[in-house]
Amino acid sequence: CLRHSRAQRANGVLGSSASDAAHQARLSSPAALFEDYHGRSDAGTHRATALLNLGLCQKWLSLHADARKTFAKFVEAYPQHASSAQVECDLANACLTLGDMPAAATSYRNAAERAGSDGEGRSLAAQALLQAAKIQRLLGEPQEALVSLGALGELGSLEDSALGGARLASLTTDVDFERASALLDAGS
Repeated sequence: CLRHSRAQRANGVLGSSASDAAHQARLSSPAALFEDYHGRSDAGTHRATALLNLGLCQKWLSLHADARKTFAKFVEAYPQHASSAQVECDLANACLTLGDMPAAATSYRNAAERAGSDGEGRSLAAQALLQAAKIQRLLGEPQEALVSLGALGELGSLEDSALGGARLASLTTDVDFERASALLDAGS
């Protein structure tokens, strides 16, 4: 991130204000650098990466409301980006941290839909669908939880996913528990 800042200063993108102390203080954190880059480069080749990294910095700094906005902006602006499913999970996590359970469940479902069909994508989708189902049950929506859990079946076998043996077994056990709980909650 410093490389971008130095290159921008060298090319005059930051202008003469780059040398004053207030401007330097504002650019002292990676979050500020990524935000500055994203805001100043309408057609920059690293806009998506800068926005993603800004959201991650905000998350790491526990600026969850800011991270939520940044991640939402990313998935809206770059829906086909290779990281969009993971960013949607980060958005869901930010929503969950902020107590917005319905938005978290929706974002987890969206993450599952965005995930690729390779082993890693199916792994992410399975974990996202399980999280969505857990939240939906907590919201008193057992039928919705069952729909989320049912979508797991559409993923096919997870044996060749990025989940290791122990994680796959744990996920399978958690899915079975959530399905039984949702059926109980639904009165089925």
